[in-house]
Amino acid sequence: MLLKGAIGLGIRERKPAEDTRMYQSRELAAWVSNLPKGNIGETSRLVYQLLLQSNQQLLTTDTRAEIVKQLSGTVDFITTALKKHYIGQSISLSAKQQKVANFSQAIEIEMAIANKTIVEDLLVDEKFQSPLLVTAINGCLYFFFNIQIRCYQLYKDLPKSMWHEIHILYQLAEQNQFHDKKVANLDSSISIVSTYKQMLLLATTNPNQLRQQEISKIAEGLPQLNRKFKLDADPTAAHTFLVNLHSDAGPFHQSLLEEPMKAHFRGFDLVDIVEELREELQEKKSVHRALKLSDPTQRHLLDSWGVMVTRSFARASGDGDIQISVGLAASHYLIQRELYGDETLDGELSGTKLVDSLEGSLKHAIVMGVEEDDYYHHAPKPNTEWNKKTSSPALKDDSMWDSLYRDKKSQSKVNDSKPYDFLEMAKDENTEQYHFNEAAILNISPGGFCLKLDGELPKQTQTGEIVGLLDAATPGTFSWSVGCIRWIRRGIKGDLNIGIQLIAPNAKPVRAQIRTSHADDNNYQRCLMLPAIDNIGQPETILTSPLPFREGAKVRLKLNDELQDIHLKETIMNGHSFKQFTFNYLEMIEDQASKSKDPDDFDGIWDII
Repeated sequence: MLLKGAIGLGIRERKPAEDTRMYQSRELAAWVSNLPKGNIGETSRLVYQLLLQSNQQLLTTDTRAEIVKQLSGTVDFITTALKKHYIGQSISLSAKQQKVANFSQAIEIEMAIANKTIVEDLLVDEKFQSPLLVTAINGCLYFFFNIQIRCYQLYKDLPKSMWHEIHILYQLAEQNQFHDKKVANLDSSISIVSTYKQMLLLATTNPNQLRQQEISKIAEGLPQLNRKFKLDADPTAAHTFLVNLHSDAGPFHQSLLEEPMKAHFRGFDLVDIVEELREELQEKKSVHRALKLSDPTQRHLLDSWGVMVTRSFARASGDGDIQISVGLAASHYLIQRELYGDETLDGELSGTKLVDSLEGSLKHAIVMGVEEDDYYHHAPKPNTEWNKKTSSPALKDDSMWDSLYRDKKSQSKVNDSKPYDFLEMAKDENTEQYHFNEAAILNISPGGFCLKLDGELPKQTQTGEIVGLLDAATPGTFSWSVGCIRWIRRGIKGDLNIGIQLIAPNAKPVRAQIRTSHADDNNYQRCLMLPAIDNIGQPETILTSPLPFREGAKVRLKLNDELQDIHLKETIMNGHSFKQFTFNYLEMIEDQASKSKDPDDFDGIWDII
């Protein structure tokens, strides 16, 4: 349990220490150097116990500062090593993963408590200009920032009172005029106001609409942006966002201010940053961009930092359940099965182009020997044999340790003279992984749903992913809708709430082949045809994977035995794992296989019968 210090910071109740010799600089350095770094579990336990113990002891500020200094690098090492257990995994974390994530937060909270204790002790002694005070506030904000990033990546709320303490620390620095003084912090040098502005800026990005990697990339680029805006208390200035320093809340859009700006408010204007991002987005080469972000992420920031969009439709509470499929390929397969029965692919998705059928963010990786049940998160188990029906391409390499996702940047390391060896499949691209998840409807509006999900979820359950929604409320009937995951929030009990933006009803499954000079070598990919929506003036559209489809391309569609060529026109939606195009119909192509057969020729009918 934490006690409130003199200025309202949460610190632990402390008792006199019996022996403080181990906290001396030389002894502490020796203890840190002897930590079993190869055993991350034991190292984590020892460091956490030392922090917890020292935070409950009465120590001098210099002694506590030495502990913080000696342990900061090790705590960073621990939390970085533990990320692999809960970042980049299925968002429906197992109990073990949740414990690891909770421990990562707990050890950084103890580091923050150590720094807060130094601040409180210095203020009791009225050492307002001590260099140690600047260092302690900076260190506290550093660990709070790490906690903020992790909470956003796990779609959790920040710990209670954290924003309040962040504001207290900033006000203390601002009032004593050392908020802009740079302090060495691990491998960098940064001021208190810079860290504070980064935290404010990250909070305004609508992180529950971002993917984990996007949050990381934005956080890495924030130091370049916080120099381009300033905080001020001028009530007459134009502000995009405001923050109440007396609250336990982050910044909010200025349009939500219900009363005149008061002295304990600070505002900041992002117009210049928005204009710069907009200009960068117009450049085709992202290498010239300050943040090195993808187009969808950059557009998301423009939406978040631009004019606030208000809800067009009122929400209504909902009840009942709905079936949901996650991913373009999964939705295609399940719609196909519901409408037309089990599909026959005739090898369309086998061969060297099979990777094109992969879901979501896996689209940009070469999958190398992934186990079938790795589609879901399970506790690690020995990988003793390859799954014979996996859809994953495998390099001819006996090393099981390299059987991970390889980024395409490393593709050049593979011998280009040899084609990839894709495993042939008996049926299709491991469709056993495609199934419905049951979701509870929390509320509903004409524009979408808020759903509650429990249990195991596919790994591609993340923002920007296509979902299929099957409503079978009336026995014997069902209706299909297609939507996109707009945001994700994690409840206190670990359950997930997701916001679904509806794209269109009554999707039709088709297979699409990009037509090039080597069209016969291009495999058909799973796509969805969406009907025209007359009341908003939207014509018929098609949902495709991000690659290789593009505006102006000629595409051949296959629906059962019918072939139809189309010309892709305008991109009206561009997500991480899909694109939505308008198109023009071209000529109908007669299936050559059916054309060559006499209608009275019964060859091949026996298998059908």
